[in-house]
Amino acid sequence: MNYRDSEKADIRPWTLDFRLWILVYSLWSIVYSPVFAETKFAGEFMSLGLGARPLGMGGAFVAVSDDATAPYWNPAGGVQGEGRELFGMHSESFGSIVKLDGIAYLQSAGSRGALGLYFTRLGVEGIALTDSTGKDPNFPIEITKRVNAEDLLFALTYAQMQGKIFSWGGNVKFVRRDTGTNTALGTGVDLGGLFWLKEGITIGVNLQDLTTTIITWDTGQKDYILPTVKTGIALKREIEFPKGDLLFAMDVDIKFENRGGEASQFTFGRGSGDLHLGAEYLFRKALALRVGSDMGRFTLGVGILYKTLKFDYAFFNHEDLGGSSRISGSINF
Repeated sequence: MNYRDSEKADIRPWTLDFRLWILVYSLWSIVYSPVFAETKFAGEFMSLGLGARPLGMGGAFVAVSDDATAPYWNPAGGVQGEGRELFGMHSESFGSIVKLDGIAYLQSAGSRGALGLYFTRLGVEGIALTDSTGKDPNFPIEITKRVNAEDLLFALTYAQMQGKIFSWGGNVKFVRRDTGTNTALGTGVDLGGLFWLKEGITIGVNLQDLTTTIITWDTGQKDYILPTVKTGIALKREIEFPKGDLLFAMDVDIKFENRGGEASQFTFGRGSGDLHLGAEYLFRKALALRVGSDMGRFTLGVGILYKTLKFDYAFFNHEDLGGSSRISGSINF
């Protein structure tokens, strides 16, 4: 499914009421979330993305979301799946210090919608714990032991068409964090929508951590992850020479953590925003070339499609921390 014909739309009055309810509830959540003492960057481990294809496109995927990674980028995109798709990913960043792994599963349930799930693990191994009571005066700080830290994220997804040009979907997320010395648990909710317009244009929105995700540590401390509004637009075109498909996408992520200009591309009051741009050329449904800009940082990607198999690779460049590579693959069955 690439887009819906708006001239054939059949949207009943109760559907409009449903959309209005979503809008009012979402705005209420965003407006009143600041009553919590937000924890800046507490949700960064959930913002690294899922899949090499979206990364190669600069993370501009909210209005695309047409594969098994849809539950992460925009759960409403889950309706675009056909049959069943199983997905896996591995990524190493900053000199292989940080490792990100993920799996996802998406299954179409026909007129009943779509069901999906995804799981990610962000890990850093061999973190040194030190003690300043070393006996050697030349080395007063000594390493007492090394620990591993990890962040686990698991989400269940449901998506449903509403009429012929709109779909909605949601995630229920479960989080476990482990620093090697302390652990924490939390839950959250995402809600997404996807609109199909004429001429291959789609518009998407994903309200992540809609009701504020609260993460509780074993020390009693709580981290509050405020909502993030991810919006996007995508345009898909078929071209005759060379035979293939062109896809252009743009996302804007808006956060409400009062991050300031140093950590974001633009700011407004308590809010801040970041821009993602991406493009993909798919040659004869077999070879994909991708390029993008992730918050101003250059990304590249390539994909190979063979029957029901897909393999993707992406490279992400960081001026200070070096490059990151990501590979992923999936099978439809």
